[in-house]
Amino acid sequence: MGMDAGAGRGAGTAGHGVAYLFPTFTMRVEADLEPFDGLAEQVTDAWHKVARAARIDAHSVPVAARGQRLSAHDTLLASYATLAEGLACARWAERHLRPATVATSFSMGLYAALVYTEALSLEPAIALLGYIHELAAARQAQSATFSLGAVMGPTIDEVRAALPQPSGLELSVDYGERVCLVCGPSAEVEEFCSRLAVPPVRTLVLPVAVPFHTSRLNPLQAEIEARVAATPVQPPRIPVVSSSNAEVLTSTDAVRRELVRNIAHPIHWKAAVDTVLGEGATEFVECGFTRELGDLLRRDRPHLTRIHQFAPSNVEPDSAASAGAGSASPQAAGSSDSQAAAADEAP
Repeated sequence: MGMDAGAGRGAGTAGHGVAYLFPTFTMRVEADLEPFDGLAEQVTDAWHKVARAARIDAHSVPVAARGQRLSAHDTLLASYATLAEGLACARWAERHLRPATVATSFSMGLYAALVYTEALSLEPAIALLGYIHELAAARQAQSATFSLGAVMGPTIDEVRAALPQPSGLELSVDYGERVCLVCGPSAEVEEFCSRLAVPPVRTLVLPVAVPFHTSRLNPLQAEIEARVAATPVQPPRIPVVSSSNAEVLTSTDAVRRELVRNIAHPIHWKAAVDTVLGEGATEFVECGFTRELGDLLRRDRPHLTRIHQFAPSNVEPDSAASAGAGSASPQAAGSSDSQAAAADEAP
């Protein structure tokens, strides 16, 4: 099934909710915008607005290269770019697919979700995002080099039990069925992944500039809380589901709590998706030039067949599961049992 552009606006009725998923900057891939009428212009417009708000050169967007450690400066630029792309894709989807009835986000995708749902306006969101990145980068400069380790195969409990004690390693992301990330000093992550990588278990080490979603950033919480308290916040116009604890954010207080905890708390993506489903979502749009979040849905929840993406899926089509599968691109995409399809793109 193709892009379903004729579906029109106003769908999101009972039994057919639409969830917009906002990815993080490390998930960005090259995308062909030609199939999406008018999207390139919307992206350019959104990026220029973000660049003006951030007071940066609109020509300075980096292309995030997987497997390479971005500088703190390029990490922030990539976050700004993902914010602009997420907003442009969401507004394109509103017009050509269906408006969202619920939203959720992964890591720094929170800012796009909150701007889209009008909980934050663009300028305060940019200011807060820049402040948090700079605060975290300054702390990181005082400590060791960090990496993420993607572990594919064992359950979360099995990975937790395998963590050496004491150690500098923490579980930072629970993706879903048998895929998670650990974070810590690079040497410890490499040794842990090497020890676990006995087939059928697969591991992948990924360098990071800042150890987001770990307790190492807890000392920043008080400073972030003070900055968030001074940031104008409104209740979101649709529910936003937290990826740190699956709370449904509907009030200003809830949004402020999420902004404070987002940087240092682990991501529980499976629980967030469970809550999104509980909010009635049966259709999903991955709002960005990414494919990981939609691919995770296809792999772990093959009964969900209406998943739209702006980048081609990495999950091999399965004829039985893909009979009703949707994609924002003209190519249809389906589901498979490949555990590594999404985790190879882990942030």
